[in-house]
Amino acid sequence: MSAVETIAIGREISELRRLRRRYGKRRLRKRKGLATVRLQDGTVHKAGLMMKKSKKLDARFAVCIKNRGYEASLEVGKLYRVVPDNNAAKRGYLRIVDESGDDYGYAADRFFAIDLPKPLKKALLRVAS
Repeated sequence: MSAVETIAIGREISELRRLRRRYGKRRLRKRKGLATVRLQDGTVHKAGLMMKKSKKLDARFAVCIKNRGYEASLEVGKLYRVVPDNNAAKRGYLRIVDESGDDYGYAADRFFAIDLPKPLKKALLRVAS
């Protein structure tokens, strides 16, 4: 890949909401560049490519153990994806993707964090996206 340039950052990306649901809230960049492509017939061409670059963080999950006051948003005993958020964690909150499909901050004592095997994490993330 050559001549790589950033063409959109953050809110300038048209599908930002979907990308944030999948990768969490972090700085996303949309980039483009040129690649050399060899076709099956042996010819070589230059092709313009677009890419969205994002580091994939280790997914975390937690089970809801208290939903008082948030009965419509949280179900006791249900597994929820935790979105990394250092500012929320410092204040005793977890950023959870709730029943609405968006992530919100909830008091950490409402959840019990659990470690899942990698194949299960992968399957759950595939279903969520």
